Amino acid sequence: MSADVMDVLEDYQVRLADVDSLVPYARNSRQHAPSQVAQIKASMVEWGFTNPILADLSAGNQIVAGHGRQVAAQELLREGVELTLPGGRPLPRGKVPVID
Repeated sequence: MSADVMDVLEDYQVRLADVDSLVPYARNSRQHAPSQVAQIKASMVEWGFTNPILADLSAGNQIVAGHGRQVAAQELLREGVELTLPGGRPLPRGKVPVID
């Protein structure tokens, strides 16, 4: 990879954020059907939270990508399911990985 690409990638950080503090982008064109959210939930239970939510934490915690993952995580937490990272390592209650 070129040095320019690496410089850009170094600016991104994976952080933990409260799932309920993330704000869906109001003009998001993608709407997830309940069946899609169910598939995301099943994947999270089986494999862990493998793909962080992309959000701008400096701009009001607005979600850029991962609206379905947020909904799935919220539903799992309401059902009492512990969210984990791949390999089964538990996440702190109510927190999800976010790339900022």
